[in-house]
Amino acid sequence: MERKVKLYYFPVSYYSQKACIALEEMGVAYESVLIDIHGSKPQKEAWYLRLNPNGTVPTLQDGDVIVTESEDIVTHVGKGSQLVPDVNTKYGQEVAKWRKTINAVSIETITMGTVFNPELSCSGFKAPKSVLNREKVKASFQAQLDECKQLMEKNPDLRKEYEAKINKLQWRLQTYGDKSKITPALDNLESLFDQLEQQLTKMAAGQSPNQWLCGPHFTAADINLCITLGRLDLLGLAERYHSDTKRPRVHEYWRRAQMRPSINRVTVHAIRNTMRAMFGQSVRKTLPVLGGLLAVGLAAGLAVYFAQKRYVQ
Repeated sequence: MERKVKLYYFPVSYYSQKACIALEEMGVAYESVLIDIHGSKPQKEAWYLRLNPNGTVPTLQDGDVIVTESEDIVTHVGKGSQLVPDVNTKYGQEVAKWRKTINAVSIETITMGTVFNPELSCSGFKAPKSVLNREKVKASFQAQLDECKQLMEKNPDLRKEYEAKINKLQWRLQTYGDKSKITPALDNLESLFDQLEQQLTKMAAGQSPNQWLCGPHFTAADINLCITLGRLDLLGLAERYHSDTKRPRVHEYWRRAQMRPSINRVTVHAIRNTMRAMFGQSVRKTLPVLGGLLAVGLAAGLAVYFAQKRYVQ
């Protein structure tokens, strides 16, 4: 029987990228379903909360199996392969250690905290202001909060799930504008990047120059590191943590990683992918009468034009 894999995701989402890269690295064919995490639907709709009670992305549906945490998705997809080596081996334990270490980074606090406090960015956001905009994000959080309250009344069986989302949204609105709660997360990254520099230096000593974080193979630990480096790049924070003269091993690692097909497609071009996907979804909803090849061709052509002219800068 043919394996049917479906991924509910949002292209610019840090955790969605983790799942997408794992699927691409493993060569798994899958259907992607766009879930707009900044809009009002469908992330908070009852059907999605019944699939993933946390109402987050990504969610993987592999036949009858549902996996809702990005780390678990990577393990599910790559267990026993070079991507997720056996944890009963020394190599597998090393990969698991680095996965856990990097996964502990407070990426949402760093991301939203920098958006709410743009002066924390070193070189400015590598995305249009219409995407990473403090007032727009605040308004989005408030709109989501209001809608969750309405949906909770319509779906009493999901009251617990909606209350959790309401509490999370209220916490975000109260926390991310307070710079004193954001700077510790940014400062804590310095220690992690010192460890990464030491690890990559150790890997390079007496070995091939093209070593990854734990050895010669690209692993789940590298996925975590690459999407973290990509996020710092997007936020204009990369130069704080690495450059040709500051942690040069990390800097060279990221330069090389960006040329890897899965990283280039999923992380380097995350903003472009998001705008294409959202524009394509909009066309499918608003131009059903075109149908067939005309609609597909028009959507693809306009999406490319739209992304290049406005969102690839």
